[in-house]
Amino acid sequence: MAPQILYANFLEDRRIYGLAKTYWKHLFDQLAAAHGFVYRAYINDANDYDGNPIFSAYILEKNRAVRVIQIDPNEIEDNILTTAWLDTIELEEGQVAVDELVIYTVLTVETRAQCTALIQEWIEGEVTVEEMKQRIEGVFG
Repeated sequence: MAPQILYANFLEDRRIYGLAKTYWKHLFDQLAAAHGFVYRAYINDANDYDGNPIFSAYILEKNRAVRVIQIDPNEIEDNILTTAWLDTIELEEGQVAVDELVIYTVLTVETRAQCTALIQEWIEGEVTVEEMKQRIEGVFG
């Protein structure tokens, strides 16, 4: 059965692109309210409608970041709808490096749950970078 793709033509329609961005913002707003943290975008994507990133969040209290790259469903390779990895970024020159969870996904009903679980574990839990790498490896091999 084919996956149920959410916001399928988000790259062709700016209104739908806005809905997809709002989806990710709403998810983070809910997490922030439930767990008492503040976040801010750290990548200016105001005029980029390419999905890279569709959303970014830096969580000050955790000194961690999340970047979501939403990809065109027509460009998937090997039927891989989602993958993730950890990176280290410098938000501002001279600032201490920040650990970043990067999620690369075609947003579907199924991948939405995977992405949410990874994000929650990364920003809510006390998981270390090494533990998160192992978790990602276990989920995406």
